[in-house]
Order: sequence, then structure tokens, then C-alpha cells
Amino acid sequence: ALACNDRGLAVTATAVGSLAGACLASQRRHKIRAAAVGTVKEVVADVSEELPESYSWERQWYPVMPMSMLEGNGPEPVRLLAKDLVLWRDALGEWKCTDGICPHRLAPLAKGRVTKQGLMCRFHGWCFDSDGDCVKVPMATGDEEAEKRLIGNPCSKLASYPTKIVKGLLFVWPHAHSTEEAQCKPPFVAEELSESPNWGVFDAPASWRVWMEQSWDPSHAPFLHQFALPNFAPELAVAMDEFKVEDLGNVGLTAEHGGYMQSN
Repeated sequence: ALACNDRGLAVTATAVGSLAGACLASQRRHKIRAAAVGTVKEVVADVSEELPESYSWERQWYPVMPMSMLEGNGPEPVRLLAKDLVLWRDALGEWKCTDGICPHRLAPLAKGRVTKQGLMCRFHGWCFDSDGDCVKVPMATGDEEAEKRLIGNPCSKLASYPTKIVKGLLFVWPHAHSTEEAQCKPPFVAEELSESPNWGVFDAPASWRVWMEQSWDPSHAPFLHQFALPNFAPELAVAMDEFKVEDLGNVGLTAEHGGYMQSN
């Protein structure tokens, strides 16, 4: 059985962390004794090879918006993993995702507009292309020194994040420096869905922890969603079997259950 109780998870994480730390410390002492005649560099390298890679929340695909809800060329504001982002369509018709705050005066780029040159900040007209590079500073036009200092400068660049459209959803990979990994890792969408489902979006005053807990509590569906979803009713509820969980290591996990209604 799995639960998302914050206090319980914290205690468990602390216990696991202590055990892992003790085990790692033991491995280090053993390796240092065994390699006393070697170099310090060799010992450090040997120990680091056994350090497990932690799970990355950023290096994952997240569905952020149904395509049916994206109007015009944007920009459309999105907040993901505490990052203020904007979605916008470039001159080639491709939806892009970049930082949503202008590096000049920290103005929200969602208040700007999309032009032939790219995404334009409404405050001073700075323009950014689909890769996030600053390509125009209106007040620096004609000043070669100023343009050289501002245009193409890493300090004036927006981080650009990979995007992908699957089954009518726009997905964002909120890590700007792992594009190749994103291309090799397709977003997860249930195979049984049609190519263009009728998606809907709503905001709820709850943290991500609550929504994660809800994901592990599908038994509420026939009761809570009786009038929101078709064929959902308390009379159709059935007792659930224990979840079957497969640990996928750093990738995450999968969970299966036998259903919570007569229809599934």
C-alpha cells in the first residue's frame, strides 16, 4: 500500500537517507583502506561511481495545455515547477516554450506579443527568437557597441524548453540543457485514448502533493465525479484490490489496479 502523507514520507526518507549514508560511509572507509597505496584521485573516482543518480523532476514531460485552448500565436503564461514560462508560436507555426520573464527589467513576457522577429516584450520592445536569443533591442538600433553588447549575449537570452504535441496536448520538458534526452523520451499518454480527445482544464486551490495523493486514490471517482463524468455513480463502485507497483529506478514507477467501478 502506498500513501502520500507528508510527515510519514519525511520520516521514511530520513530513515532511508540515514541508512544509505551509513552504507556509503562504510564503502568509503573500505575503499580508502583498500587503496591506501593508490592516489586520492583514484579513491574519489572509485567512490563516486557508486553514487546513485537522483530522480530529476525537471527532466520529464508535462502536459501543460490542450491545443484546443491555445488561441492565435500567444503568448500564453504557464507556471511549471515554480518557473514562470510562456507558450508562443513562432513564424514556422511551431509552439515554443521559453522563460516568461524578460531579462532586461523582469517584465512578464505574457503581456507581450508575437511578431515576425519572435516574442516581443511589451515594456521596452526587446525581441527573442524561438531559441530564446535576443535578436532586437529597439533603443540600441544604430549603436554598434550597444548592439554587440546586448544582442546574442547569454545574459540577455531566455531559456528555451523542448515541446511536443501528443494526442491534442502540448507537453513541455522544463529542463533547458537536456534536449537530446527529451527527444529520446516520449511523453506518456494512455494508448487507449483517441488522437484528439476532448480535453478540459481547470485550476484548483491545492498543492501538487494533494494531486499526487489523489492519483493514488482512484476509489473516490464514482462518488466525487458522479455529475462531472459520464457513467460515474456510487452504485457502480466496487472494492479495489491491492496496487501492483513496479519500481523503475530513477525513471519512476508504474502502478496497476483492478478497477474501482463495474465498468473498469
